[in-house]
Amino acid sequence: MSETESIIWTSGEAAIVTGGMSTHEWYATGVSLNASEIKPGDLYIATPDDNLEEVFHKGAVAAMVSKTLDIEGDWPLLKVASVFEALQSLAAAGRYKTHGMIVSVPSCTARQVVHDLLIKTASVYEGGRHLSVGLAGIPEDIEYGLFGSSPAVKPDITVIANCAATNSDVLFEAMPAYGSVIINADSDAFLSTVARAKAAGVQNIFTYGSRDDFADACIQESVQVNNGMRMSVNILGEELSFVAPLGMGTDPAFVAGFLVLKITGQKLSKVVKALEISSMESKLFTGDVSLIDPIMNKERQAVFRIKNMIDLGFGRQTAVLDGLVHSVHKVLGWPMRGLEIPSRFSSLDLVYTSKKFATVLNAHEVIKDHYKNAQIEEIAPDVVAPGDFLVFKDRKEQKLAIFSEALRLTLPNKYKKIRMKHAL
Repeated sequence: MSETESIIWTSGEAAIVTGGMSTHEWYATGVSLNASEIKPGDLYIATPDDNLEEVFHKGAVAAMVSKTLDIEGDWPLLKVASVFEALQSLAAAGRYKTHGMIVSVPSCTARQVVHDLLIKTASVYEGGRHLSVGLAGIPEDIEYGLFGSSPAVKPDITVIANCAATNSDVLFEAMPAYGSVIINADSDAFLSTVARAKAAGVQNIFTYGSRDDFADACIQESVQVNNGMRMSVNILGEELSFVAPLGMGTDPAFVAGFLVLKITGQKLSKVVKALEISSMESKLFTGDVSLIDPIMNKERQAVFRIKNMIDLGFGRQTAVLDGLVHSVHKVLGWPMRGLEIPSRFSSLDLVYTSKKFATVLNAHEVIKDHYKNAQIEEIAPDVVAPGDFLVFKDRKEQKLAIFSEALRLTLPNKYKKIRMKHAL
């Protein structure tokens, strides 16, 4: 048993719950039903056909068997009247032993989407394919337990992705009084599902979907870039903008996961930070874009303004880059140094027109100061235009120039001429 794993069942507890008898004292950190899936520390649910020598060789600490079996050998056994009924008893007890929030998501696809979001900031236990084994093996100290649809789960939160395909009545009736239902407002039979939830006594009903004027949670904007999704979402009135890993955010259940976190008291800012960390893997020199949060990295930044863009055809353009003007870095004392910027990223080839340039600590502040406190917005790097800025990080220890962000000025009318005259 690993020191970091928590004990799920002791021999004494399991005997009381199942009405059985343990031949030895043991402590289990998991429960398994299939011999090929045994992990060290498991309580194994055995059948008459199982080879117990093999079971214990794989690391099981005990085996639950029928007391009618005549078993040779001094094995640590939990002998019960009926293995099936004993497993159901363990499952029912496990459901209420845990301190975690039990979340039911009937759709396999939606469940995976919710799981991938929850795991970014919390400990998540995946119930697996066998419901009873999943409930029997849930740790007490988990934050979320994620299961499919079954009244036996008695979920604290139920996410309904496909209203027409879910037998919701029985599920709602099995929920505790304080439970919450999160329903896909874009799904057929949505209104009927809401009515059924209310009829079953569910008081906390939330919605997610494509309309922010109708749903409690929605994706307001989603722009795919080469290695991430630049997204804006609204979760119960809290607006968030971030870059998520590529592939996340394409399913509406993504914001259902945010709703789960929100109504259970998690800080969404923590979730956003975890998502952006996941999107920071650098693949620059293969032509991919790596988006790096400028606040989270202390490396010095190099700022380039796109002076011009030349269309070479074949779906690619060349961006001509200018560095900071000499007068700016001389006054502020920024060091002049070389930096090997990548020759291409996204759909652009890059050409740099100067031999040297300045590095700075905060590109946002430099641009704001140079353009009279003009506003700056982050844009997707695939849609840059002349006058926009590209910011790179100088990672000396890795000898890499890592793309950080693409920026665009939002200027009042009186500063528009400044933008045309000055080139950073």
